[in-house]
Amino acid sequence: MKRIGLVSLLIVALSGCQTSPDQQTQAVSVPAMECRFAHGQADTVSIMRKSINVLEEEGFTLRSTDSALGVISAWRERPLNKQDDRIDERGFFSGLSVFGGIGSGGSSRFGLGIGTQLGGDRRANALQIEDVSLVVDDMAVQITRDVRIIDSQGRLRDAYNASNTAFCAPLQQALMP
Repeated sequence: MKRIGLVSLLIVALSGCQTSPDQQTQAVSVPAMECRFAHGQADTVSIMRKSINVLEEEGFTLRSTDSALGVISAWRERPLNKQDDRIDERGFFSGLSVFGGIGSGGSSRFGLGIGTQLGGDRRANALQIEDVSLVVDDMAVQITRDVRIIDSQGRLRDAYNASNTAFCAPLQQALMP
């Protein structure tokens, strides 16, 4: 009987360890039609050079290129507003810390410490990091763009595919002869 009670208690305790994710899984967005287009040129190297120039004009830093494969990889980052609640969800007392302890023995002691952040918020801004890849083959150009939001403490807050018309259409127009 004692064993059944102990096993039951163990099952109840372990079932409490199950957790569900904070956010439900989201469907991956399909890249816009403007993110894949025919370039109509025989020389893929000239398209790649033009693509590199366009990306650098948009503020991207070239990460790598491979002309044999027709791949260009670039990235850019920009700081986001500190006051954006989606990124920084600090509470009212987030800068306050209270700690103390009680000890006993030959004598009794009690200590309490209260600390708070003085002098304003000196943390870095959250960052939006964009990764862009272009694949140029004999017929077409394929553009993919991924965005990551990193909070001020270096944690990944959001990541999504941003291969949309607003980004790809101007690139397509700049690359077409």
